[in-house]
Amino acid sequence: MSNILARNLKGARFMIRSTSRTRQNQTWIPHDQSIEVAGRAIQGMVYISKIKYHHEFFEEFSNPVINIRLSVDKKNTYPPQQALEYHYLRYERMLPSQRATYLDWLAGSRAETHYNVAYIRLYFYGLEHRFFLDPPSDEEGWIIINEVERLIKVYTGVNGFSHALREMTKFLEAAYGLIQRPEKIQPRFIPGDRLLPFDVSVGLAHQMEHHKTLSADWVLSWYASHPRTNNLQMVAKRALPEFRALFDLMLAGHIEWKYCMLPENMDVSLYYHSASTEFHVAVETPFDDMNGVEFNYDMDDLIESIVDDATSEMRRYSQFIGKDSMGRNSFEAYLLLPITIQSDFPIPAFEPLKKWCLNIINKHGGQTTMDEILAQVFRVPSARKNWRQLRDAEHVLSRISLSMVPFLFYEYRKPQLGEPVFLTKMTMKVSDQIMDSEEYFIVAISVKIAAFIALSDGPFTEEEKAVLDVLIQSEITNQAEKKRIQIYLEWLELVPPTLPGCRKLIKELDEIIYPRLRITALCMVSIDGGTNPVKMKALKSLYKALQLPTDSIYSDLHDVATSGSIATIMSSLKVSELSPSQNEQNVSIDHDQVSSLMKETSQVSEILGQIFEEQDTQEGQYSKSTLDGLNAECSAFLYKLIERPIWSKSDFHELVKQFQVMQQGVIETLNEWSYEQFGDALIDEDHDYELNSEIIQQLRTSDIENSHDRAR
Repeated sequence: MSNILARNLKGARFMIRSTSRTRQNQTWIPHDQSIEVAGRAIQGMVYISKIKYHHEFFEEFSNPVINIRLSVDKKNTYPPQQALEYHYLRYERMLPSQRATYLDWLAGSRAETHYNVAYIRLYFYGLEHRFFLDPPSDEEGWIIINEVERLIKVYTGVNGFSHALREMTKFLEAAYGLIQRPEKIQPRFIPGDRLLPFDVSVGLAHQMEHHKTLSADWVLSWYASHPRTNNLQMVAKRALPEFRALFDLMLAGHIEWKYCMLPENMDVSLYYHSASTEFHVAVETPFDDMNGVEFNYDMDDLIESIVDDATSEMRRYSQFIGKDSMGRNSFEAYLLLPITIQSDFPIPAFEPLKKWCLNIINKHGGQTTMDEILAQVFRVPSARKNWRQLRDAEHVLSRISLSMVPFLFYEYRKPQLGEPVFLTKMTMKVSDQIMDSEEYFIVAISVKIAAFIALSDGPFTEEEKAVLDVLIQSEITNQAEKKRIQIYLEWLELVPPTLPGCRKLIKELDEIIYPRLRITALCMVSIDGGTNPVKMKALKSLYKALQLPTDSIYSDLHDVATSGSIATIMSSLKVSELSPSQNEQNVSIDHDQVSSLMKETSQVSEILGQIFEEQDTQEGQYSKSTLDGLNAECSAFLYKLIERPIWSKSDFHELVKQFQVMQQGVIETLNEWSYEQFGDALIDEDHDYELNSEIIQQLRTSDIENSHDRAR
């Protein structure tokens, strides 16, 4: 016959229908009581019976009931680790020696791992029986649940425990679903067997009954627990808190989900089949008309696609923390998190980093080196640092409202190890980037171009600084940005801009800014009256990068000289007034003054000619032919240079010594020539000296063709 038990759990009524017969003559010993059995003190949480032994009464006892009238060996003669036959998982049918072993385990700590798992399972069957068939109070119910959780913790990994682990896990699922208020049940993400886990079913039913739609966590719980889905990959399980946050964000981005509800007629089939096979229970819930927790197929596909996308985004982070159990709190792991959820998972390392940075700002004006920043962020030996970490370090700093000067987003020549950089408080944070105003961006570019001209012949003069200060003060109104760009100017003086860096920057700019950069450069040259040969050379290089005719330099200088003070010109360069029409502005030229200026600077032309024209080496000294536009010495150096795609600093220095050329001079000469011949720089001065692969290929092809021509 069936046994019907009612449980009134804090307002949620569950009816439990059991297939088990009601058994008499068995007593439950609570956890805070003890009983002596065969000379052994047993501390509760077991069933006992005092009925006189007789074969016909075997079936009157449930499996785990300890009949204190049955014989038990005084000494434990049965090896604890020796296996029991399955049908021995009834206390009555054990041998006296096996009963002695079982009672010894119960009298001990119940945590010895050298006992056969069969004894632990038999003990668990008593807990299971008590919870479902003799409904305890809520307090005792939680004690039983905690005891089963303790057994799992102690015996997981013990040989033969896997089957018991599955039994206990299913018990906990059902126990949680019954003993908790439905609204207190939390989503879980463990796959079910043939049905949804008991507690997940109750939780979903309650959510449907009261909220009509589900939270992202409950949607993910349904997906992870439903036997029909693919469940969650290890990538998600290993980083579950982060994965849940990302899934929540992604699901919220799908408008169609907001209009999705579970089917109105939803039935959660709540059945529990006992691990002892002794009884089965069906639970009648207080929720009406619930039939199968399912979504329509469109929603199934949507959920699965979001899970797949989130899994893909989390893969690198999950793999990292999988390899390094302590790596979760490192900056390396933080940077692997999807940007959209990084702020939700701050790490303890941020606090000491911020303290160090603020100390640098307060005591040293923010000046430090890239080595020191990388060492603070990544804490790795110098030999293991790589240049990708520069951008990563900048990203980490942005999360504590600090940034570096230079900001790498603007720079095409990354600071090299050992070079100075500045730390400063950032102006504004948007997502993962420091977003300064448009005025700041354009002025920063103008300052860099001005610094390229001004620093070409040495440090800033007082007059140059004054002119640049006028530019900064007149255009930038935000005080934080103004301070930041002044720091940037300090950095530029310590690490002067290079021609390749300026060219790369210019290539990325809209041509609408070109006229502004031209005027800025002309003003910096005009400070010296336009007679400084080094600045004139830098100006000529810049004109080529801006795709301007170099033969207009003198007329442009004249126009600047007759337009008022340089400070006035610089202060009139308003970002807000930039428009395409400025590209087409015509300059009024006084040809008499230009002629006068040309005569006055004839010496400049001679000097420039000497700079661009190197002395020819003796004919026959080099085996290769002289390239158009280069003398024999530079040609020979170039032929040797293109034998490798990348040169280290030391190797490049040795090559320069071998050919007895000036290092910076030969780099600028070859890059100038390369721009004229191929429209791009040949040598990129970054960490090492990297050559433009496309130009190398063209040079080699051209040399082969020339060799064939000479042979013919």
